Amino acid sequence: MHAIRQKCRPKHQVLILKCYPKTTKGAVDVKPNSSELSYLLFYATTRRSKVQKVGEFLEKKTASDVWRARIGNVQVTLQILAALIKKAPRDLPLYAPYVLKIFNIILRAQDVTMVESSIPTFQVFCENHDMASLSADQEYLHQYEEIVRIYASFASTRTQTSSNPQSAPVAIRWRGLGLQAVKSVASSEALSTVAGRQLDVIVPILLENIWTDNEDFIDILQQRAATEDHIGTDKSLLKRRASNATARTADTDGENGTALPGTTADADKLAEENIGVLATQCLKQIFVVNNQTQIHGTTTTVLNFIAERVSQKESVIEKGPNDNCKGWAPRIFEIIARWTPVQDRYVILVTAMDSLVRADQVEATLMQQLVLATMVDSLLKSDINLIGLSVMDVLLGLIQHILIVLQLGNVGGPHLQPDNGADEKVDASALHASITSEPALVPTGTRKDLLARLQNCLGDLATHV
Repeated sequence: MHAIRQKCRPKHQVLILKCYPKTTKGAVDVKPNSSELSYLLFYATTRRSKVQKVGEFLEKKTASDVWRARIGNVQVTLQILAALIKKAPRDLPLYAPYVLKIFNIILRAQDVTMVESSIPTFQVFCENHDMASLSADQEYLHQYEEIVRIYASFASTRTQTSSNPQSAPVAIRWRGLGLQAVKSVASSEALSTVAGRQLDVIVPILLENIWTDNEDFIDILQQRAATEDHIGTDKSLLKRRASNATARTADTDGENGTALPGTTADADKLAEENIGVLATQCLKQIFVVNNQTQIHGTTTTVLNFIAERVSQKESVIEKGPNDNCKGWAPRIFEIIARWTPVQDRYVILVTAMDSLVRADQVEATLMQQLVLATMVDSLLKSDINLIGLSVMDVLLGLIQHILIVLQLGNVGGPHLQPDNGADEKVDASALHASITSEPALVPTGTRKDLLARLQNCLGDLATHV
């Protein structure tokens, strides 16, 4: 009966099925039969009309294997796809929708082993998929966006991947897998296209994994990321707790002095640090490109993330003297500015200034404005070269914003009006409500700090004339 069924099958299905070795259910780390895979690749690449049929059949087989929890077969399918993409990358647009459907099936199963096996194939896909297809085919674009969104959700520190409670090592493993996929997206040329831009999805996830209340920890992450990039090693940053607590005990002293594994807590701390290093590398990959539009969009997303943290009463700047620009937000801002190509660094400062002068002028947003002003001041007083910066535009923006902040103070003088109403979005009703409901005979401490910070910005701006 089996022989009759095989004779009735199309040839491409027979060749595909021959690639799967005989294994028991639940087997992992399964490889396709090499000789059969070679013949399948030759058959598919020499007959382009068969490539789509190969993708369609692999999609159906993946759905069946995932439902039956045949992890080994799923791994073989992913390796077949990776080999097919490498063999004939120019044919990828013909069957790319099937590849995305296969990823979707695997990711929605939420099996950590299957997802881990999909990462190498997804990396190959991101390296070779056609940017033009994202602009031309809206359905394909939506499929791609959905896959990126699912991978990014795995790396989130706030959403739990599974409905069942997860142990710390498993949660770290999920986040690492998500970040590896995000790194593939960040390295893809499609990220620079308007259609393929996923900055609003991936950048907040990266910042979540770098978020800390210890500024020194950011320096450690940056130093380790720079060291690993320099030596060009592609280490596996995620390992199980057991391997961290045993195998890495002997060689960790040299590469990381902050986490000395030996206990469970030390192993978890090291794993968390490795996650931060991977997130730092991903974020750097987005800023090192020579693309002003991408840098502007990414900076805007970073500012939105910081604004959200401020609204949640998180501490993003350190309280202290007005010449102090310490804190998570200013430190991150300086780091991304140094990553950015020197001729495009001014875009980061201009984007922050634009957010500052366009902030809603109400008492509730003064803390957010103080954070933005501190970030601007940290860039202006640093040694970062801001070639191309229009000093006069920044100067006018700062002076005009000082006048508006003084107007919010309502110290008894006439209300000042901005010189250019097109540049300043001042909500008159919100402003009136602020004045009437909050008698500001005595300026608040936040308003005083904001005015002092803006004055510092004026002074530090002089070093860029």
